[in-house]
Amino acid sequence: MNIAIIAIHDITGGAARAMYRLHQGFGVIDENSYIISKIKKSDDPKVIHANPIFEPSKNPDIEKEKWIQTEYIDKGRSVLSNTLFTFAYPGYDLSQIEAIRKADIINLHWVAWFQSAETISKLLSLGKPVVWTLHDMRAFTGGCHYSAGCDKFTIDCSNCPQIQNDHLNIASKVLELQKISYGNGKLTVVTPSSWLANEAKRSAIFCDNKIKTIPNGLDLETFSPIDKKKAREKLGLDPNKKYLLFGADGTGSTYKGFDLLIEALKKIKICDIVLLMFGNEHDDVKKLAIPCVSYSKIDDDNKLAIIYSAADIFLLPSREDNLPNVMLESIACGTPVISFESGGAVDVIKDGFSGHLIPPYNTDIFASKIEEALEDATVLHKMSQFCSEFAKQNFSLEKQAKAYKMLFAELCDGSAPNSHYCFYNNTTANVDRLGVLDSVFK
Repeated sequence: MNIAIIAIHDITGGAARAMYRLHQGFGVIDENSYIISKIKKSDDPKVIHANPIFEPSKNPDIEKEKWIQTEYIDKGRSVLSNTLFTFAYPGYDLSQIEAIRKADIINLHWVAWFQSAETISKLLSLGKPVVWTLHDMRAFTGGCHYSAGCDKFTIDCSNCPQIQNDHLNIASKVLELQKISYGNGKLTVVTPSSWLANEAKRSAIFCDNKIKTIPNGLDLETFSPIDKKKAREKLGLDPNKKYLLFGADGTGSTYKGFDLLIEALKKIKICDIVLLMFGNEHDDVKKLAIPCVSYSKIDDDNKLAIIYSAADIFLLPSREDNLPNVMLESIACGTPVISFESGGAVDVIKDGFSGHLIPPYNTDIFASKIEEALEDATVLHKMSQFCSEFAKQNFSLEKQAKAYKMLFAELCDGSAPNSHYCFYNNTTANVDRLGVLDSVFK
């Protein structure tokens, strides 16, 4: 089977890392996958660098598209959320690329600023099964990657609360265009978490689509427990202290809940605890009430495994999240996770076994569960053992790839429910933008 994976990045960022691991999993089970990516950082020969050059002659709207993203959206965000919000353009037509033409199946991943509603429609017009693996909510909203509690994506995204004054109603127009281009059952959706599957099913775009949940996979040889004492020695840490761990692409994103973690840590009464951190930091780190050791951004999975193994507990204070890589990586390394009961954490964290789930967003209980875990070494050790075994049973690259292979085979041979997804005419390939740009520049 020839599998064409489409993503803006090949290995940079959480969504790209999850996608690339799936690509590696296909290699493990001897399936032929290749990645078509706008930004290539790896030296993998099976990553095809399809970097578009948006010349004004070929895309006369590019300056308008940039203006909407930078001036109207980025500078017009409300206080509700600072999490990523992307306009649906620019889009790059990949339908004539040889790798796409030869593919048996097309697997979209995180494609913001690479694929638009129209270019996805052109992929659908090829008559091949198209599966979209979602890493956040963007595919079924008018622009937000996490809705911050808003459910307008279930109807029309009118008067978007994440934009201070959406007088142009851009979010609503984009949502309608996406619904026409790829909603109404035109493609198959895969979500790594049941939470994201439920949100997609509630959406105005994917309410009629086939939706399947397949958890992300990991290289369990890399992400596996390392003796805690040895891990701390390698990092130069005091073996007599207790270590908590937080990791994310950045501490500043509202949905990651770092402000809630700061609040919880202020309530802990145990001495000799240290917070280990990795990822990009913002000024909010200065508000921490306990000592902190920062490893900044880390691209080396082997070093990450050492950091996970050195910690007693991983802390996941997210308000909304799909299936964070950090949660899976920590559990695979035998480090239990304490998280709010939200998003994909509910799928993975078995309360009292692989960590603790806290009622959203109670920082008092979050703090007390941290103290409870640190004060009982026997229970913590048992949870650690459960974590690593749970990861082996559920998060191998092979298991993930085989689940995708089964789905792809069903779609290709027409045996899956709604298998008519595989057959299209060209009627959606030339859909216009519903006046999204004209409404701004009339």
